[in-house]
Amino acid sequence: MTPKPTITYASAPRQAQVLFGEDGSGKTRAAISLAVAFPGQTTYIVSPQDGESWIETQFGGLENLVRLPVSNFTDIRAWVRGTAALTSSFEKEQLTYPEAGWPGLRTVVVPGDTIVLDMIDEQAETFLRDYYCLRYHRKTFADMLLAKGAKDKKGVFLDMWDDIDPDAWQKMKALADDAYRWVYNNPRINVFMTCRATDVPMKRDGTPVYKVAPEYVRLGVQPHVPEVVKYGTNNVVYMSRKGQAGWQAQFVRKNRVMGGAVDTKPFDVGPVYWYDFAAKVGIDPALVPGL
Repeated sequence: MTPKPTITYASAPRQAQVLFGEDGSGKTRAAISLAVAFPGQTTYIVSPQDGESWIETQFGGLENLVRLPVSNFTDIRAWVRGTAALTSSFEKEQLTYPEAGWPGLRTVVVPGDTIVLDMIDEQAETFLRDYYCLRYHRKTFADMLLAKGAKDKKGVFLDMWDDIDPDAWQKMKALADDAYRWVYNNPRINVFMTCRATDVPMKRDGTPVYKVAPEYVRLGVQPHVPEVVKYGTNNVVYMSRKGQAGWQAQFVRKNRVMGGAVDTKPFDVGPVYWYDFAAKVGIDPALVPGL
């Protein structure tokens, strides 16, 4: 059994990774395995309410794993920033999970803790859009779309914003930045983001439809990360299944911790992701806060 490393808080860079792949490729399991490897640090996982019951089944006994379920964008803001930041009656009505007085992650995490934003990319896009429509237009997105569609049958999705709120996307981006900025910019906590993989759209001549990093073009897939959610990472890792009981990981973007490119060939990942990852990259786990 691999011995647990000594945890230090030297001025080493924190870990910030994007783990992306198809359903069942082990993304969430890989991030949660950090709580198994390092019981002295707390892992907080912010995840959608539905479809993740297996987390409780497989990892529910870990005292250092705290699950923060979300069902709307107000939940996300409250978990991260605290309920004190929610001032409007609309936001308080939307609040479903965080209890009154929850101070927010920024006041409870300590150096070396890990925050996992689990499948929060595509869910957050929907949550944010619905939040924006309800708060600033007092209608659900579906009601707005139906109302516009009754008047104009073509180009409904994009034309709707041009007609009634041309700056909507910029405003949504500002709301997202305000909610997530602290998580992304904190140098003393580790952040793992999981999201599904989407195909890179290609033209008939073999070139991508829109500008995309060449490494994603070679792989054929990319993380589904909408523009409204920014992230800064050390690594972007593509996860995939290897048979029924195994998983593989593959580096897609360079390892910024080491300051250079790494081997991009897939490598096997065991039940505790971090040990295989650290061995592959050559990182001394003791030099990374919390890991």
